[in-house]
Amino acid sequence: MTRKEFLNNYWRLYILLEKRFVESLSYVELCNDNMDTYSIEFISQLREIGSEIDIIMKTLCGFNHNEHKCITHYAPVILSSYPDIVNQQIDGKDIIIKPFENWSVSSPSQSLVWWEAYNHTKHGRVLNFKEGNLKNVFYALGALFILNNYLLKKVADDNNDIDVVNESSSLFVMKNWQTRFETLEETYYEIMDESEIN
Repeated sequence: MTRKEFLNNYWRLYILLEKRFVESLSYVELCNDNMDTYSIEFISQLREIGSEIDIIMKTLCGFNHNEHKCITHYAPVILSSYPDIVNQQIDGKDIIIKPFENWSVSSPSQSLVWWEAYNHTKHGRVLNFKEGNLKNVFYALGALFILNNYLLKKVADDNNDIDVVNESSSLFVMKNWQTRFETLEETYYEIMDESEIN
């Protein structure tokens, strides 16, 4: 995979999912008091984000996308290839989270509360409606953000390419994340001579 393929096939979708989440923050403030707020919109977002996490984990593990795999297959590969993922912190609007904290091979699904909520809402939406809440969506989106950064770093290392995205997240910042390049976001203005203005 090239960096361009990553940006087109993975990062564009992440930005779309993030924008959808940020739009929902017009109705529910992102703060600790509201983390248990649930809605049909949050269930929808959690299911879509969880599906994308599944795809990126499969890619990071090098599994064939046509094979049926689940988190019990992903955990041993990702935790051995990227052991620091469990300590990876991100800042989301002044709320610091570690979405993969406590992730373990012995209980890969149960150790990630947001992943378990994704599975519960996917297989039993009516019974597990309240698990489609702000906290689970926030953590799942944070996990997707982290996984995208790991995937881009792998793609960039494999191709000796740029290891940052063109369009940064408007929500999250990786803590203690080392890249070889600075962000590419820049606005250029052409400087005109005063005589050209008149």
